[in-house]
This record gives sequence, structure tokens and C-alpha cells, in this order.
Amino acid sequence: MKKSLLFLLFSWLIAVTPALSQKTFYGAAEKQLPAVDTQEPGKLIVKISEERDDQFATTIYTFGDITVFAYFNQTDINIYTQDGTLLTTQSLNADEYFNYFASAGIYRIVSNKTFTVLVGDAINSYVNGYFAVDESGRGVSTKLNTWMMQAYGAGSDFIVFAYNDNTNFTVRNLETNAYIAGSSLNEGEHFSFAQFGALPETTPLQVTSDKPVSALSYSDQDYYVPSSNGTFAGDLFYGYSAYVGSWTNSITITSYENNNQVVITNSETGTNIGTVILNEGQVASFPITSPTFWKVESEYTVTVANIPYVAFTGSYYYMTRAVDEGGSGAGTLFYIPVIGSRVDVFSFSESNNVTITKLGLYDAFPYASPEIVWQGSLNEGEGYNFTSLTGSYVYKVVSDEPVSVLQSNGGAGADFMPLSYALDLPDLSISTTDISFSVPDTIYNPGDQIQVTFMVHNYGSVAASQVQCKVYAVDPEATDNPKAIYTTSLASVAPYGEESFTMNYTIPQYPEYRSLYVKVDPETMIIESNYSNNNSERTLRPNTDLEAPLAVSVTAPMYLAYDGSMLDPNPFDVHFDIFNIGGAMANNVTAQLTCMNGLSSSTSNINIGNIPVNGTYPIDVEITADPLQLGFGFYSLTVYINGVEEKTVNRMVMIGDISGIGEVEVLKGLSIHPNPSSDVAEIVYNLEEKALLNIELYDVTGSKIRTVLNEYQNRGAQTIKMDVGNLEPGIYLLNFKAGNQSIVKKVMVAK
Repeated sequence: MKKSLLFLLFSWLIAVTPALSQKTFYGAAEKQLPAVDTQEPGKLIVKISEERDDQFATTIYTFGDITVFAYFNQTDINIYTQDGTLLTTQSLNADEYFNYFASAGIYRIVSNKTFTVLVGDAINSYVNGYFAVDESGRGVSTKLNTWMMQAYGAGSDFIVFAYNDNTNFTVRNLETNAYIAGSSLNEGEHFSFAQFGALPETTPLQVTSDKPVSALSYSDQDYYVPSSNGTFAGDLFYGYSAYVGSWTNSITITSYENNNQVVITNSETGTNIGTVILNEGQVASFPITSPTFWKVESEYTVTVANIPYVAFTGSYYYMTRAVDEGGSGAGTLFYIPVIGSRVDVFSFSESNNVTITKLGLYDAFPYASPEIVWQGSLNEGEGYNFTSLTGSYVYKVVSDEPVSVLQSNGGAGADFMPLSYALDLPDLSISTTDISFSVPDTIYNPGDQIQVTFMVHNYGSVAASQVQCKVYAVDPEATDNPKAIYTTSLASVAPYGEESFTMNYTIPQYPEYRSLYVKVDPETMIIESNYSNNNSERTLRPNTDLEAPLAVSVTAPMYLAYDGSMLDPNPFDVHFDIFNIGGAMANNVTAQLTCMNGLSSSTSNINIGNIPVNGTYPIDVEITADPLQLGFGFYSLTVYINGVEEKTVNRMVMIGDISGIGEVEVLKGLSIHPNPSSDVAEIVYNLEEKALLNIELYDVTGSKIRTVLNEYQNRGAQTIKMDVGNLEPGIYLLNFKAGNQSIVKKVMVAK
């Protein structure tokens, strides 16, 4: 059954307006259905001509919602009509959003910082589907702000897809800040809310991960699928199709190369769905009539979409942005499978020559009688609109400079729009996958010297020069004055290229609690399309927090400020969320809280009981820090479940601002006298700042004799005495460790 006007009118009547935050605004008192545009080709050219000073702008079409998501504080959003009239100005902080309801038309969004924009009727209706994008328009990223619409029947879902092994992710509600899911996935795996828990309907969501993921909001077909390379064109895709409303979905593949072999399989069962060889501009489409997770692999570049194509030729209400050869949605070559629809083409450059050609029906390749629909020049902000023929046709759009293309019909559907501002900017990126150790993290021990290599990517089309990179021993976001343990600069990172740097590193004590943090362009000296993927972290020991069957997410401060006498906050609150993502009831679950290095808590043993499949159990504890023992405090939660190996989640908190440990030589002026010594040797040194000092005595064979000192000491000159009277005459070695510094001194014992 096709979507009809009667269905759409009915959907408007029953749609429930979601409760939005104070950042929600409407431009009309009530929603009205726009008329379906039946304009013949060549009859509509619009222009937006406002002058602007802001850096980030893009052109959109919508018939209802304009939903803007911010990623940074003080993001100022301006929305203009096609004639340059300012409709609204809003200021957003990081992870806020607002919705402006507008009549059908073309609009310009201008901002001082990067953003994403969702158009159509995602907020005010629900029969639509789309993958989220980050601020550079990439569909695979480590931070994605998006919206889950109201579900429409069986098959509706919110899904996270992974592209690397051991990918840890969390999902939180942007209005309540509550974490609602967390898990660990391997390459090709997915997390489905329909399978593992209740759908978070009519809810703004944020997906964050240590390795790039994609996020699909689904209550109907009408979207392109991101490739594993992050763009929407490539050779490996993971997606989902269902059968809501009893409307046949279609996995539709478009090739940009000749002799391109494409294989489609069910990603859960491995069953073959289809195999085909395509030439450039050729389209293949496969019907789906039941909820199906699938994988598409190709020899060369393709685009993949779940759009109404096999079973429909027109009168299907939907919206999707088309995808170009480069995969950004803003390019110079598009092959577009289209049924009877409105098609908008927008230019992002001046004097941009555009040619639109109807190639023919997709199943009549090679196309025998291509026809030019329109040929002309568009300036920046200008758009051309036409109505495609009823039928499963393929159109081609070619331009001198980038354009974007939006397909829509009937005033229903939604999608994230391409971001034209990203076309002429670099996009620096680093994730956990890009941090590698010269020694496996399961092997090395405290005190071992290793090399750490960091790979920095540029996903943008413009080179980035003089790229500063800083590495930290503690989370730089946890303190106002982060100090790096290593700083370097990359001369240039080419467009779509990568560059690496390597540093020497000494494994500190308690590596199971520790991480290395990296920031690329920490002072934001380079204007980029996306800053949120410039930071990353890698734990020094493998992290199993989010692995099945019980995934654990932790919300807690990482820094306690110290004014010389008191800590703030102290005590501090720690919140654990335990998610049962296994396939069975978790029985007789218990947990134990352990505190170390100046931390204590009245909570120790926690009796949780049973956690049902897809259930969540919250734990709130209060931990007190000793203000006389500044440094690193450690705590852990060990979760026990019958028949399953226990899981320990380790966390660290900075007690006082010790973020700079390891940046400079903490230990200076080290001397031992008398040397040789026959009785007592005095060790004199100076600490540049408060640090954990470890001194161990070894013989020349490397055998440890004893620990001389292992404690936090305040900055300043220090002297300690070491008894050597009971040692045999000879040469001994004293190993000093302070922060990330290691020094070995010889000690002579004489009688």
C-alpha cells in the first residue's frame, strides 16, 4: 500500500508534538500541508542574497521543521528566507538544539560555528528515516547529535553501527542528560534499541564513541547510508531496512565505476541477498519486506540508499538528500535514482554551470535516450527546482563547482542536509584507533619504556598547516589549566591525508586506572568544519566497561579543586549505570566498591539482585577524598554475576591540580653523598611540583633489594637517609620515578 494524501492528513491529526526544551521555537501557529509542486522543468530559480560575515553557512529546502544541533558553546544561528529576510536568531550552547517550524520553501542557515541541520518533519511527524551526520557532514564519527522520531509500527528502530573491533559507545538523552544505553561492538555489529530495549521516541539523542560509529533513526525508508570511510560513497556499508506500513523497502545501489561487482548479504545470518555487476551510472535495487540488517560490499565506489524505488514509481511521500561521487552530498557529479518527486539543486559557488539529464529507467541500462532537463548557471545560494517523471528513473547532475540535491514528495520525510561550509575547510580527526603502542597493552608493566604513535587524519578537502598536537597524562577537559607531557607540530596534513608523530613514554604505576589523552589543534588556531573529533583517549590497559553481558557507564568528576585547605567537591558523587545487554536474565548480581590513594566511602558491598534482559540498574555512591593526600585517587567497581567472569571498572580522579605531572622534569638536583658510603647515604633532590616519588634499590644483576620510598611528596627541596650498613661492598643501582620521569643513579658501598 502506498502512502496517500489521506494517510498524511491523518498523520498530522494524530501526531503528538514532543515536549522540547526552551531552545524550541515555532514560526507558525499550526502546521499546514504544503501543496505538491507540479512546476514543469525550467520554471523556478530562487536566490538568497544576504550579506554575511559568519564563517559557516548552508542552503536548505524544507516543508516544515528546521532543527539545528549545536556542538559548541555560543553557537549563534541565523535563519533567512530565500529573499534574505531574517526569520530568527538563536544562541545555543554545546549539545543544545532548537526547532523552527517554517512553511515550505528554501532557506539559508548562517552561523559563527559549525552545526548540523535536520529538515522535513522529523519533529512534528514520524514516518521518515535518516542517518545522523557530524558538523562536517560525515555519517561515521565519534560524536553525533540527532533525533529519534515517534515510532511508526513494527520495524521502527534506533540503531548504532560499528566499523572497528572493540568499539565502545554510549547513548544519552540530550534533554535529561541521562545515559540510556552503552555497549561494546565489533566491526559489522550493531546495537538495536528495538532488540535490546525500549525505543527513545520523540527524543534528542547523542551518540559518543571511542571509534567512529553511525546512528540511524528509522520509522520508514528514505535515506542514504554512510560508508565505512565516513562519507556516503565507498565500498563497504552497513544498513537496515524494514517494512513499516507494509511498504516495500529497497536497498538501492548506484555505481560510479565500470565493471563494479557488488555483493549484498544479511549481516546477521550471512545469507546472500543479491550479487550484481554494475557500470558507471547504473542502478540496482533489491526489495526488502521484513526487518533486515544488511551489508553491501563493492569493488569500486558506489552509493547505497534505502529508498522507495523497487515497488513505487510515484505518489510516495518521502525526503532524502542525494549523494554525489565524493560522498559528502555536495559535489559535482550525481547519479540519482528518483521516482516521481520534487528535486532541488543548490549551488555553493558563483557562476556555477549545471546540467541536469534524465538518463532513463533504471532497469533499461544502457540508457538509450538521455534527455537534458535543464542547463544553466547558478550563483551561490541559488537553487533550481523541477519535478521528476513518474517512474523509477535515473537522473544525472553535473556541475563545474559543488551543488547539493534534495529529493522530496508530498510534504513528508526528513533528512540531515549537506553542509556546504565543509567544502572548503580541513577536518582534522583522531580516535582511539589512531593511538598505537609499540608493546601490546596486555604485556608491559609499570616503569617500562614504550613508544606511542598517534595518527592524525584530515578528512577535509583543504590542507591543514602547522597542526599543533598535545598529549596529556590526565583528561585536559578536567582542569582549567591542562599541561601536556608532549607537544609537537605537524608541518602539513594533506587533504584526505594523514600524518603521524611518535613519543617515548614510561608506563606509570596503576596503569589499569590510567589513560593517554591527545588533542589536535588544542588552541583552535585552524578553522575546521568539525572540531569535536579532534580529541581522543586510549586506556593503558584494555577497557571492558561496555562489553556484554553487563555494560557499565560511569558519570563522575575527574578533578577536585584544592584551595590550600579544602577540596571541591568533597565528597563527590559517582553514578554507575549497569545495562544488561546479554540475552538472558542476569541473576544475583552484586557489586563491590574499592577506594585507594586517599579515597574512602561508606559504601562497599552492593546487592543488586536480578537485572532483566535490556534492563538498567543505577548505582549512586559518595566518595570522600583526603585533602592531605593530593595526587591521583583511584576507585573501582567490580560487578559479579552468577556463571560469568566478574567485571572491574576502574576510574581515577585528580585531587588538586596535578595535571602537569610529566610535562617537565619533576625531579631535579639529584645527588647522593657520601658516595661511596659505608653506613648511611643521604639522597638530596628537589621536586618541581607535588608528585608520587618511587625509589627502589637494585643490585647489578637487576634483582630488587628493597623499596626505599613510595609516597606523594610536596614540591621543594628534600633529603632522605638510606641505610646501607647491612649491604655487601659493591655497586648498587637506585631507580627514581617521579611523574613520567625515570632516573637511575649508581651507589657505591664500601667497608
